[in-house]
Amino acid sequence: MVRKGKIIPAKAKWNNFTKTMMMGKGGFPDFIAFKHKPCWYCKKFDCRDSEKEIIGVECKINGRLDKKERAKCQWLIENNIFSSIRVVRKTKVKNRIVIEYKEFE
Repeated sequence: MVRKGKIIPAKAKWNNFTKTMMMGKGGFPDFIAFKHKPCWYCKKFDCRDSEKEIIGVECKINGRLDKKERAKCQWLIENNIFSSIRVVRKTKVKNRIVIEYKEFE
């Protein structure tokens, strides 16, 4: 959660009916992916000069973010927390589920 330019972690919530602890309530984005790029000089992934790209993945049924989520995405990209954020939606093509990735601008 972003409030006044700061990141506030989501708190765990106790569900009294199921007697379980729900973790990550209200977390944004849904998934975090890491992508390693090889070093430009030695072409190895484990070199200390290799770049690491951090990608946030948000899953939506209709593929659209609301106003609050767009503001969160913009803030996360501007402050270099994520290098990119992708919005994922599923579609059906001839009885097959196809996943579409759309880059957040």
